[in-house]
Amino acid sequence: MLNSSVLKNEFLEFADYTKESFPKSISDAASLWADMLEAYSKGVVPPSNNFEAAKISFVSIMSVSTLNDNSNWVVLFPGALSAFATQVGIGMLASGYTGTVNPISFDMEPILSLGTGGAEIEDIADRLAQDVHTWFKACRATNSNGSINWS
Repeated sequence: MLNSSVLKNEFLEFADYTKESFPKSISDAASLWADMLEAYSKGVVPPSNNFEAAKISFVSIMSVSTLNDNSNWVVLFPGALSAFATQVGIGMLASGYTGTVNPISFDMEPILSLGTGGAEIEDIADRLAQDVHTWFKACRATNSNGSINWS
């Protein structure tokens, strides 16, 4: 089962700029985010077996960003999340399901507003985890018996 606390805890491991684990480059950040999404989505039902491809898709999109323009992350993240989820959905084929991603683009604005408004990292992590979790749970999986939301 998908568990939003996995997202929150993984995010808190690297998101605090005062910690040694804070990413030193865009490439490092993209990889850490991909690892976070993998840790979270490994619990998805129906199960998937395509996490490496999901991570590669996410990193390839997010690596286009630059260190001097973090606003690119806000623009790139929804597509990267969708690409990640698409690969997770493809991995459901082995379980007899066709996975489809949430058709509504992920909205980074509420999370960005918290960050630019000076919110505590814990509050940002809570919002990020809940928003990603809600978005993932709107993805669908279909087989001959019908269609279900990812859980």
